[in-house]
Amino acid sequence: MYDVSKMAKLKYSIIKGSVQKRDTQAENLSKVFYRNFVKKISGDQISLSSLKDVFIKTVPEKVGISFLSMGKNESDYDGFMSTMIRGKNKKICGYQVYLPTDENGKNLKVENANVLFHEVRHVFDSLVHPKAIRRQNYISPDLQAFYDNTIYVSEKIKIGEMKAKIEGIIKGLSTEEKIDFLQFCKNELSTEINAFNNEKLYSKLRKTFKNLKLKTKRFDDVEYFHLKDRLKLIKKILKYELSLARSENKKLYG
Repeated sequence: MYDVSKMAKLKYSIIKGSVQKRDTQAENLSKVFYRNFVKKISGDQISLSSLKDVFIKTVPEKVGISFLSMGKNESDYDGFMSTMIRGKNKKICGYQVYLPTDENGKNLKVENANVLFHEVRHVFDSLVHPKAIRRQNYISPDLQAFYDNTIYVSEKIKIGEMKAKIEGIIKGLSTEEKIDFLQFCKNELSTEINAFNNEKLYSKLRKTFKNLKLKTKRFDDVEYFHLKDRLKLIKKILKYELSLARSENKKLYG
């Protein structure tokens, strides 16, 4: 797994505690980011450089961050977050947030702020869960593709069908690989649920800036795609595989 530099995580003294406590910290950062973002709005667009200023003002420590244009070749995505990996030792040293912009690639339309809220929540989750971001960069391309196309597929899918496919793909993996992959899936689904829920901040934005032409979209992807049910399934399979691993270790080492 890649190491995570201090530029890509918050100090342990800040984030120590349970998973729930860390999630609360990420949620609080999202709320502060929203308040700082609103203060910067003076029209129907906001510059990417201003977004960086908002982020820096929000986060209590120095973090590597870049806000970039999606460009014209990424039409399949609304936006995405990626890690900055540098040096011979391939350390994770920050994050890049890609957003839909104007033709000059320098400004985000406020009407697309839901994409911003989604992607920055991924960053905040990564800052408080550095182990999760390490695992994200460790999974094989084949397993990543399986996650993208089967577990996090943007369409409805029966949970029983998904369970059978997951059990089929992990059947040929070692115990360590199974647990790593299932932990990865759990982390990814958890942060997606958080990010989709964070888009609901857009509803507040709509009420605050009634003069702007903002989307009337309902932000119910978590419920529509049953993401919590998918996460519940992953946790159940992971729990079973962990119990098998403990039993095997007990037989070997007493």
